[in-house]
Amino acid sequence: MVSNWPEIVGPALAEQARAKRFADGVLTVAVPDDAWRQQLAMQLETILRRIHSYPEGRQVKSIRLERGEKRTLGR
Repeated sequence: MVSNWPEIVGPALAEQARAKRFADGVLTVAVPDDAWRQQLAMQLETILRRIHSYPEGRQVKSIRLERGEKRTLGR
């Protein structure tokens, strides 16, 4: 699911929120700040439904948001 992240959430969101790893049913996503964390948190159900539409997506049971590095466009 990490490699499909931009496809799942779209390029604009993937530019800011980066899927880092998947282990034990948890997809860990790095967000640059609290504003992005809040925005993504409001979309978690929709994102999880999109993930589950992929054959291997049913393995994802939850999404964990963590603070990551600030990103700028084009980086």
